[in-house]
Amino acid sequence: MTEPLAAAVRDNAAWCDLMCRAHGRPGTFTGRAWTNSARTPL
Repeated sequence: MTEPLAAAVRDNAAWCDLMCRAHGRPGTFTGRAWTNSARTPL
């Protein structure tokens, strides 16, 4: 993955996590992905 693409992917995962945490539904980061076991906000 190119560096700009990797940075965009990390930023998107961080934004998703921030929004989910704001709604009381934190996610989980692993070495390859961000996931959430609960339904994420719309």
